[in-house]
Amino acid sequence: MMDKKRLSILVPTLNEAGNIAELIRRLDASIRGAGIEYEIHVIDDHSSDGTTDQIEKLKNQFPVFLHVKKGRPGKAFSILEG
Repeated sequence: MMDKKRLSILVPTLNEAGNIAELIRRLDASIRGAGIEYEIHVIDDHSSDGTTDQIEKLKNQFPVFLHVKKGRPGKAFSILEG
């Protein structure tokens, strides 16, 4: 019996309220369509535009986890913290 593939995706964000839902939908369509189980970890760098609110809404529909960053600002530090 072959194990099913599983993928974890890290998405660093900063003020992406207008884009994050479309990104999650597109990732879901592509990855689920390939028969791969997945999870998305969004590491938010203290957005001020409602990005975290958008992610909270998506959590009911997709395997999305929100991590609000605690460490140093910046994309690389977001990925490391995630």
